[in-house]
Amino acid sequence: MVDTSDNTLAFQQRMRTLRFYRKMSLSTPTIVLYLHNQKEVQAEFSGIDSSESKVAVSHLHTDWGTVDKAVIRAGDIVNIEYILQQEEGEI
Repeated sequence: MVDTSDNTLAFQQRMRTLRFYRKMSLSTPTIVLYLHNQKEVQAEFSGIDSSESKVAVSHLHTDWGTVDKAVIRAGDIVNIEYILQQEEGEI
């Protein structure tokens, strides 16, 4: 049986993650995506699906030009680099 404290912790972690993604989607920061094929691409973060398997971006800058809107599989991403503005009082 799962301990209630484990459920509470999992809930708190999930809510923290959802707040983070919401803040990211509202501020649409410019991000650098490092992909498995040793490529770096820049885009604006738009959102992520509920299973955290697909990342929606806009203004994706690639070697072939700029794509207005795109969805990138999270499995293709090694790392995401961004600067997130912190509001006063946030941790």
